[in-house]
Amino acid sequence: MSTFIQQAKYLFYSEGALLQTDGFKKRSLVVSTLAEAEFFADSGHFQDILYGFPLTADKIERCRSLNQRLAEFHVMIDSYAILKELDRVGSDSCVWSIFIAVDCGYGREGVPWDDDRLIALAGEVTNGRFLSLAGIYTHCGHSYNSQTPSDVARTACTRMSQVKQQLEAADIRCSVYGIGSTPSCSSIVPEMQNVNEMHPGNYIFYDLQQHMIGSCSKQEIACTIATRIIGHYPERNELLIDCGFTARTKQGMDVCAAVFKDHSELRLVGMTQEIGIVSSDEKIDFTKFPVGSMILQYPWHSCASAGMHPAYFVHVNGVVTAVWKPCRGW
Repeated sequence: MSTFIQQAKYLFYSEGALLQTDGFKKRSLVVSTLAEAEFFADSGHFQDILYGFPLTADKIERCRSLNQRLAEFHVMIDSYAILKELDRVGSDSCVWSIFIAVDCGYGREGVPWDDDRLIALAGEVTNGRFLSLAGIYTHCGHSYNSQTPSDVARTACTRMSQVKQQLEAADIRCSVYGIGSTPSCSSIVPEMQNVNEMHPGNYIFYDLQQHMIGSCSKQEIACTIATRIIGHYPERNELLIDCGFTARTKQGMDVCAAVFKDHSELRLVGMTQEIGIVSSDEKIDFTKFPVGSMILQYPWHSCASAGMHPAYFVHVNGVVTAVWKPCRGW
């Protein structure tokens, strides 16, 4: 059975992180920035954090502080250079818990899964004086560009199983074999028994992109962008809204401009920095959209859109019940 570890990513705030880890024996997180790691360490609720981003030497001192503060703090590497530097600056009171990033097809960070360097690098960790091999991890980011994310998950899990076998053949052991990305983790396949951790992040919100590749239904999209009508232009059959690309990004415009909640007839046909242009293939009934009224649109990529806003309004039946402030910075 795989352990579920939340990837903090873009949206993190203490309330949401606590909600997602409620009921777990240990509150564990993967973060993408040291600001997030420090934020959650300061909260006092999380004692197991993986900095899931390729480490560079300039960040070692901040990582050392987190190593001292937390019961478990892990760093991710994929090169000899940073590994040697960690061992050089380590001590009996600062042993580094290491995750090795593995590339199972995404083509971003990580040692290729079938490259001999991977086993050699793992050997260097186990032989290090102040290093400990915690696990190997792959991010299946290419699942976002696939219409069959289950195939991506199947391939990644199979390749991670092969890496595990190669490590064991070299008498190298680690406790975690993990995969990440919401599409791959939303597509349950039998091969997932080959890994023991899953690290999704976007699943808490989902978005239109996830819906279009089959990760979720439209009803499961929990994040919308609230925008107000700022103008009527019946001669063009258009509305203007106060939501341009600085509120939602331009991502997805070439695929599906926007979908408005409860108003499937509307479509976003253009954007400037602060203004969106909305039209319809039908004649718009402008009485349904008074100037100043609010409509909601689903984000194409909630990671990017959420990162553009300073607060998230939690609402039930149109009533705001909480305001969550996300962590920002690096």
